[in-house]
Amino acid sequence: MKSVMLVFATLSFFSVAQAQTIPDTLDNRRYFPLEVGNEWHYEIYAFASAIKTYQRVKIVADTMADNRHYFKMQNESFDFALRLENLSTKWVRYNQAGAAVTVPDISTDVGTDDTLTYWYHADFGDTLIVDDRPAIVGGRYDSTLIFLDSAEFAAVKTLNVPDPLAGICCYTSQVVAADVGVVERHAFDGPDTFLAYAKIGSMVYGTPAITVGREVAGEMPYRASMQALYPNPAQVDVRVIYEVGQAGRVTLDIYDLLGRRLQRNQQFHAEVGTNVWHIDMSDLNAGTYVVVVEGEQGRREGRVVTVVK
Repeated sequence: MKSVMLVFATLSFFSVAQAQTIPDTLDNRRYFPLEVGNEWHYEIYAFASAIKTYQRVKIVADTMADNRHYFKMQNESFDFALRLENLSTKWVRYNQAGAAVTVPDISTDVGTDDTLTYWYHADFGDTLIVDDRPAIVGGRYDSTLIFLDSAEFAAVKTLNVPDPLAGICCYTSQVVAADVGVVERHAFDGPDTFLAYAKIGSMVYGTPAITVGREVAGEMPYRASMQALYPNPAQVDVRVIYEVGQAGRVTLDIYDLLGRRLQRNQQFHAEVGTNVWHIDMSDLNAGTYVVVVEGEQGRREGRVVTVVK
Protein backbone atom coordinates (compact mmCIF):
# COMPACT_ATOMS: atom_id res chain seq x y z
CA MET A 1 0.00 0.00 0.00
CA LYS A 2 1.37 3.38 -0.95
CA SER A 3 1.43 6.14 1.65
CA VAL A 4 2.02 9.68 0.40
CA MET A 5 1.39 13.24 1.49
CA LEU A 6 -0.07 15.74 -0.93
CA VAL A 7 1.30 19.26 -0.57
CA PHE A 8 -1.40 21.87 -1.00
CA ALA A 9 -1.52 25.59 -0.61
CA THR A 10 -3.41 27.67 -3.17
CA LEU A 11 -4.59 27.14 -6.71
CA SER A 12 -1.34 28.47 -8.12
CA PHE A 13 0.51 25.47 -6.63
CA PHE A 14 -0.56 23.39 -9.61
CA SER A 15 0.71 23.79 -13.16
CA VAL A 16 -1.32 26.47 -14.89
CA ALA A 17 -3.63 25.72 -17.77
CA GLN A 18 -2.45 26.31 -21.30
CA ALA A 19 -4.07 29.12 -23.26
CA GLN A 20 -6.03 26.84 -25.55
CA THR A 21 -8.75 24.46 -24.47
CA ILE A 22 -7.44 20.95 -23.82
CA PRO A 23 -10.16 18.29 -24.21
CA ASP A 24 -10.62 16.25 -21.06
CA THR A 25 -11.23 12.62 -21.98
CA LEU A 26 -11.03 11.28 -18.42
CA ASP A 27 -13.97 9.45 -16.91
CA ASN A 28 -15.71 12.25 -15.01
CA ARG A 29 -16.38 9.89 -12.09
CA ARG A 30 -12.65 9.87 -11.36
CA TYR A 31 -12.93 13.41 -9.95
CA PHE A 32 -15.30 12.12 -7.23
CA PRO A 33 -14.26 8.52 -6.48
CA LEU A 34 -17.04 6.56 -4.74
CA GLU A 35 -16.19 3.25 -3.05
CA VAL A 36 -17.10 1.86 0.34
CA GLY A 37 -14.20 2.59 2.68
CA ASN A 38 -13.08 5.79 0.96
CA GLU A 39 -12.30 8.51 3.49
CA TRP A 40 -11.19 12.14 3.33
CA HIS A 41 -9.90 14.37 6.16
CA TYR A 42 -9.96 18.15 5.68
CA GLU A 43 -8.37 20.94 7.70
CA ILE A 44 -10.36 24.17 7.61
CA TYR A 45 -9.02 27.62 8.45
CA ALA A 46 -11.46 30.46 9.08
CA PHE A 47 -10.63 33.83 7.48
CA ALA A 48 -7.44 35.31 8.99
CA SER A 49 -7.22 32.59 11.62
CA ALA A 50 -4.55 29.98 12.35
CA ILE A 51 -7.00 27.87 14.37
CA LYS A 52 -8.08 24.76 12.51
CA THR A 53 -11.37 22.93 12.51
CA TYR A 54 -11.79 19.57 10.84
CA GLN A 55 -14.09 17.63 8.54
CA ARG A 56 -14.15 13.89 7.92
CA VAL A 57 -16.06 12.41 5.00
CA LYS A 58 -16.49 8.63 4.75
CA ILE A 59 -18.26 6.25 2.38
CA VAL A 60 -19.68 3.77 4.87
CA ALA A 61 -22.11 1.59 2.84
CA ASP A 62 -23.76 1.09 -0.55
CA THR A 63 -26.94 -0.39 -1.95
CA MET A 64 -28.90 -0.87 -5.17
CA ALA A 65 -32.32 0.72 -5.68
CA ASP A 66 -34.26 1.20 -8.94
CA ASN A 67 -31.23 -0.04 -10.87
CA ARG A 68 -29.11 2.73 -9.35
CA HIS A 69 -25.99 2.21 -7.26
CA TYR A 70 -26.08 4.40 -4.15
CA PHE A 71 -23.27 5.10 -1.69
CA LYS A 72 -23.93 6.19 1.90
CA MET A 73 -21.74 9.19 2.75
CA GLN A 74 -21.15 10.25 6.35
CA ASN A 75 -19.97 13.81 7.02
CA GLU A 76 -18.53 14.74 10.44
CA SER A 77 -17.48 18.22 11.58
CA PHE A 78 -15.06 18.69 14.50
CA ASP A 79 -13.95 21.79 16.39
CA PHE A 80 -10.32 22.74 17.06
CA ALA A 81 -10.13 20.24 19.94
CA LEU A 82 -11.50 17.40 17.78
CA ARG A 83 -14.87 17.46 19.51
CA LEU A 84 -17.66 16.31 17.22
CA GLU A 85 -19.97 19.23 16.42
CA ASN A 86 -22.13 17.89 13.62
CA LEU A 87 -22.91 14.56 11.95
CA SER A 88 -24.93 14.14 8.78
CA THR A 89 -25.56 11.27 6.39
CA LYS A 90 -26.53 11.46 2.73
CA TRP A 91 -26.67 9.18 -0.29
CA VAL A 92 -24.54 9.76 -3.39
CA ARG A 93 -24.64 8.21 -6.85
CA TYR A 94 -23.30 8.93 -10.31
CA ASN A 95 -25.70 10.18 -12.95
CA GLN A 96 -25.43 9.54 -16.69
CA ALA A 97 -23.03 12.47 -17.10
CA GLY A 98 -20.72 11.16 -14.38
CA ALA A 99 -21.74 13.86 -11.90
CA ALA A 100 -21.96 12.85 -8.23
CA VAL A 101 -25.59 13.50 -7.28
CA THR A 102 -26.29 13.84 -3.53
CA VAL A 103 -29.73 13.20 -2.04
CA PRO A 104 -30.83 13.16 1.63
CA ASP A 105 -32.74 9.92 1.18
CA ILE A 106 -33.04 7.38 -1.62
CA SER A 107 -36.84 7.62 -1.52
CA THR A 108 -36.63 11.33 -2.44
CA ASP A 109 -34.46 10.72 -5.51
CA VAL A 110 -37.21 11.28 -8.05
CA GLY A 111 -37.22 13.60 -11.03
CA THR A 112 -33.46 14.11 -10.84
CA ASP A 113 -31.98 15.56 -14.02
CA ASP A 114 -29.54 12.86 -15.09
CA THR A 115 -28.05 15.14 -17.72
CA LEU A 116 -26.75 17.44 -14.96
CA THR A 117 -23.07 18.26 -15.36
CA TYR A 118 -20.74 19.95 -12.92
CA TRP A 119 -17.88 22.32 -13.56
CA TYR A 120 -15.27 19.56 -13.37
CA HIS A 121 -16.82 18.06 -16.53
CA ALA A 122 -15.73 21.08 -18.56
CA ASP A 123 -12.56 21.01 -20.64
CA PHE A 124 -9.31 22.49 -19.39
CA GLY A 125 -9.25 26.14 -20.44
CA ASP A 126 -13.03 26.54 -20.71
CA THR A 127 -14.78 29.65 -19.39
CA LEU A 128 -18.14 29.12 -17.70
CA ILE A 129 -20.67 31.52 -16.22
CA VAL A 130 -21.14 30.97 -12.48
CA ASP A 131 -23.29 33.41 -10.49
CA ASP A 132 -23.20 35.79 -13.46
CA ARG A 133 -19.39 35.81 -13.39
CA PRO A 134 -16.94 34.28 -15.87
CA ALA A 135 -15.44 31.26 -14.15
CA ILE A 136 -12.20 29.81 -15.49
CA VAL A 137 -11.57 26.06 -15.54
CA GLY A 138 -7.85 25.54 -15.13
CA GLY A 139 -5.51 22.60 -14.64
CA ARG A 140 -4.13 19.94 -16.95
CA TYR A 141 -3.21 16.26 -17.14
CA ASP A 142 0.40 16.67 -16.05
CA SER A 143 -0.16 18.96 -13.07
CA THR A 144 2.48 18.43 -10.41
CA LEU A 145 1.59 17.11 -6.97
CA ILE A 146 4.50 16.86 -4.55
CA PHE A 147 4.40 13.68 -2.50
CA LEU A 148 6.52 12.55 0.42
CA ASP A 149 9.35 11.17 -1.63
CA SER A 150 8.84 12.37 -5.18
CA ALA A 151 7.06 14.69 -7.56
CA GLU A 152 4.24 12.90 -9.37
CA PHE A 153 1.70 13.97 -11.93
CA ALA A 154 -2.07 13.82 -12.00
CA ALA A 155 -5.02 15.29 -13.82
CA VAL A 156 -6.02 18.30 -11.72
CA LYS A 157 -8.88 20.74 -12.34
CA THR A 158 -9.37 24.14 -10.77
CA LEU A 159 -12.37 26.46 -10.82
CA ASN A 160 -11.63 30.13 -10.19
CA VAL A 161 -14.60 32.50 -9.88
CA PRO A 162 -13.11 36.02 -9.61
CA ASP A 163 -14.60 38.79 -7.54
CA PRO A 164 -14.82 41.92 -9.75
CA LEU A 165 -14.36 44.12 -6.68
CA ALA A 166 -11.31 42.27 -5.38
CA GLY A 167 -8.96 42.51 -8.34
CA ILE A 168 -6.95 39.31 -8.72
CA CYS A 169 -8.42 37.78 -5.58
CA CYS A 170 -10.80 34.90 -5.92
CA TYR A 171 -14.42 35.00 -4.91
CA THR A 172 -14.55 31.24 -4.74
CA SER A 173 -12.26 28.52 -5.98
CA GLN A 174 -12.10 24.73 -5.90
CA VAL A 175 -9.54 22.10 -6.81
CA VAL A 176 -10.22 18.47 -7.67
CA ALA A 177 -7.71 15.77 -8.58
CA ALA A 178 -8.49 12.65 -10.57
CA ASP A 179 -8.66 9.52 -8.40
CA VAL A 180 -8.46 11.64 -5.22
CA GLY A 181 -11.43 14.02 -5.18
CA VAL A 182 -11.74 17.52 -3.75
CA VAL A 183 -8.37 18.71 -2.48
CA GLU A 184 -9.02 22.42 -1.84
CA ARG A 185 -11.82 24.94 -1.39
CA HIS A 186 -11.36 28.68 -0.97
CA ALA A 187 -13.63 31.68 -0.49
CA PHE A 188 -12.58 35.32 -0.50
CA ASP A 189 -12.84 36.60 3.10
CA GLY A 190 -14.02 33.09 3.95
CA PRO A 191 -12.63 29.71 5.00
CA ASP A 192 -9.77 27.85 3.31
CA THR A 193 -10.11 24.07 3.20
CA PHE A 194 -7.22 21.70 2.53
CA LEU A 195 -7.10 17.93 2.16
CA ALA A 196 -4.84 16.43 4.84
CA TYR A 197 -5.52 12.72 4.36
CA ALA A 198 -7.36 10.45 1.96
CA LYS A 199 -7.89 6.73 1.65
CA ILE A 200 -9.12 5.89 -1.85
CA GLY A 201 -9.44 2.16 -2.40
CA SER A 202 -6.01 0.71 -1.64
CA MET A 203 -4.26 4.09 -1.92
CA VAL A 204 -3.45 6.15 1.17
CA TYR A 205 -2.45 9.82 0.98
CA GLY A 206 -1.11 11.81 3.92
CA THR A 207 -1.52 11.35 7.67
CA PRO A 208 -4.91 11.07 9.41
CA ALA A 209 -5.85 14.47 10.84
CA ILE A 210 -8.74 13.02 12.85
CA THR A 211 -8.07 10.09 15.17
CA VAL A 212 -11.21 10.17 17.31
CA GLY A 213 -14.34 8.14 16.66
CA ARG A 214 -12.56 5.36 14.77
CA GLU A 215 -13.39 1.68 15.13
CA VAL A 216 -9.71 0.83 15.63
CA ALA A 217 -7.56 3.26 17.52
CA GLY A 218 -4.55 4.06 15.38
CA GLU A 219 -1.14 5.27 16.40
CA MET A 220 -1.10 9.01 17.00
CA PRO A 221 0.60 10.66 14.03
CA TYR A 222 3.66 12.84 14.33
CA ARG A 223 2.14 16.29 14.66
CA ALA A 224 3.94 18.94 12.68
CA SER A 225 2.53 21.69 10.52
CA MET A 226 3.48 24.87 8.70
CA GLN A 227 1.43 27.65 10.26
CA ALA A 228 2.36 30.60 8.02
CA LEU A 229 4.64 31.98 5.32
CA TYR A 230 5.10 35.74 5.35
CA PRO A 231 5.43 38.23 3.88
CA ASN A 232 3.66 36.87 0.81
CA PRO A 233 4.27 38.22 -1.83
CA ALA A 234 7.92 38.59 -0.82
CA GLN A 235 11.02 40.21 -2.26
CA VAL A 236 13.98 38.77 -0.32
CA ASP A 237 13.34 37.47 3.18
CA VAL A 238 10.54 35.00 3.94
CA ARG A 239 9.75 33.82 7.43
CA VAL A 240 8.48 30.26 7.84
CA ILE A 241 6.37 29.55 10.93
CA TYR A 242 6.43 25.83 11.68
CA GLU A 243 5.06 23.95 14.68
CA VAL A 244 6.29 20.52 15.76
CA GLY A 245 5.28 18.11 18.46
CA GLN A 246 8.68 16.44 18.63
CA ALA A 247 12.14 18.04 18.47
CA GLY A 248 14.28 17.14 15.48
CA ARG A 249 15.91 18.28 12.26
CA VAL A 250 13.91 20.11 9.61
CA THR A 251 14.90 20.78 6.00
CA LEU A 252 13.54 23.60 3.81
CA ASP A 253 13.34 23.15 0.03
CA ILE A 254 12.08 25.48 -2.70
CA TYR A 255 10.41 24.04 -5.82
CA ASP A 256 9.07 25.58 -9.00
CA LEU A 257 5.60 24.68 -10.25
CA LEU A 258 6.99 21.82 -12.35
CA GLY A 259 8.19 20.08 -9.20
CA ARG A 260 11.89 20.85 -9.74
CA ARG A 261 13.89 21.59 -6.60
CA LEU A 262 15.69 24.89 -6.95
CA GLN A 263 17.10 25.33 -3.46
CA ARG A 264 17.88 23.16 -0.47
CA ASN A 265 18.45 25.30 2.61
CA GLN A 266 20.51 24.21 5.56
CA GLN A 267 18.93 21.93 8.13
CA PHE A 268 17.41 23.54 11.19
CA HIS A 269 16.90 22.04 14.62
CA ALA A 270 13.24 22.38 15.54
CA GLU A 271 12.26 22.65 19.18
CA VAL A 272 8.90 21.44 20.44
CA GLY A 273 6.32 24.16 19.76
CA THR A 274 6.51 27.04 17.30
CA ASN A 275 9.68 27.70 15.31
CA VAL A 276 10.54 30.62 13.01
CA TRP A 277 13.09 30.36 10.18
CA HIS A 278 14.22 32.93 7.63
CA ILE A 279 14.92 31.94 4.02
CA ASP A 280 16.59 34.08 1.37
CA MET A 281 14.63 34.33 -1.91
CA SER A 282 16.89 36.95 -3.51
CA ASP A 283 18.40 34.51 -6.05
CA LEU A 284 14.98 33.60 -7.47
CA ASN A 285 13.29 35.36 -10.38
CA ALA A 286 9.87 36.88 -9.96
CA GLY A 287 7.27 34.12 -10.01
CA THR A 288 5.44 31.53 -7.94
CA TYR A 289 7.25 28.86 -5.94
CA VAL A 290 6.48 26.17 -3.37
CA VAL A 291 8.32 26.17 -0.03
CA VAL A 292 8.43 22.61 1.30
CA VAL A 293 9.32 21.73 4.89
CA GLU A 294 10.39 18.16 5.67
CA GLY A 295 10.66 16.99 9.27
CA GLU A 296 12.89 14.28 10.70
CA GLN A 297 9.90 11.94 10.95
CA GLY A 298 9.29 12.18 7.19
CA ARG A 299 6.29 14.52 7.26
CA ARG A 300 6.38 16.83 4.26
CA GLU A 301 4.31 19.99 3.86
CA GLY A 302 4.42 22.97 1.54
CA ARG A 303 2.92 26.34 0.81
CA VAL A 304 3.02 28.66 -2.19
CA VAL A 305 4.94 31.92 -2.10
CA THR A 306 5.04 34.62 -4.77
CA VAL A 307 8.35 36.43 -5.38
CA VAL A 308 8.19 39.99 -6.71
CA LYS A 309 11.12 42.11 -7.87
